[in-house]
Amino acid sequence: MIKYDELLSDKNHRWIHLESPDRKEIERMKNNYGIPRDFISDMYDPFEVARSEYLEKDEQHAKLLLIEHVQLRNNHTQDEEFVTLPLSIILVENRIITVSRQTPDFLEKIYKKYFTSSKAKIKDIQEFLLLILHENEKYFIGALRRIFGKIERMRIDVQHSSGNKELYRQIAIEKSIIILRDGIKSNRSVIETFQEYPLIPPTNEHLNKMHDVLVDSRQAEQMAQTCSNLADHLSSLFDNVISNNLNTIMKTLTSITIILTIPTIVGGLWGMNVRLPIENHPQAFSISLLFIILLSLLAYWWLKKNDYF
Repeated sequence: MIKYDELLSDKNHRWIHLESPDRKEIERMKNNYGIPRDFISDMYDPFEVARSEYLEKDEQHAKLLLIEHVQLRNNHTQDEEFVTLPLSIILVENRIITVSRQTPDFLEKIYKKYFTSSKAKIKDIQEFLLLILHENEKYFIGALRRIFGKIERMRIDVQHSSGNKELYRQIAIEKSIIILRDGIKSNRSVIETFQEYPLIPPTNEHLNKMHDVLVDSRQAEQMAQTCSNLADHLSSLFDNVISNNLNTIMKTLTSITIILTIPTIVGGLWGMNVRLPIENHPQAFSISLLFIILLSLLAYWWLKKNDYF
């Protein structure tokens, strides 16, 4: 369906946003604007990679920039993870048409900021396209910052755990980093192609905004690499902590077993059908019990002294 249909400051330029269009809407856009069907339908493929088509063609030819945008969701273990979904940006006849299965958060932000007032503040489709690319990179950076925070919290929590919860969280983080890193690299190729083939001769303002987009793209790429390195370090730390915790548990259980073995040995010896010391003593049981307690305490002291508890 058409979710947004707005004029830019230049009244000859228009923005149309389609959210999960059905076949009839796809055919209508194809017939009205001569847009190839796959320009729209490709965004239904979650594995579609960022690309550009026909940017070098003249103004009358439909052009495509397909980029990947960030989406937050919960996996089967209810851990947060980031995925990327395709967003088709189609440029045709002074119109910029965006198509997605689910409207990205940054497009909602752009709409509220620039189109809810009486006058749009975006001049033309080239400026609008640069704004989309810039906001998309900002959301990648925001997602990576969130992952930074998750890694730091996990680094603290993992020192006190030997369970599976942190392992599932770690898997979600590593998966998110890989997906975001690949999305950033794919988008970079689209940005560089657009830089080479702008829609109109760029003004100084356009060049400055393109510079900002490239700077944020490089920052996102560097942050993704840093997150990846931290995740690898966290994985090693997690393995070491889990191994150490399990060793501590096994050491404690072994020590308890040693102490509990003492009553068994003493009871077994005093239960033999042979003559034994103090067997005729009226307090034989109490003496045996006291002897067991003393030996157990002595064993506990020795184990504690040697850090087995």
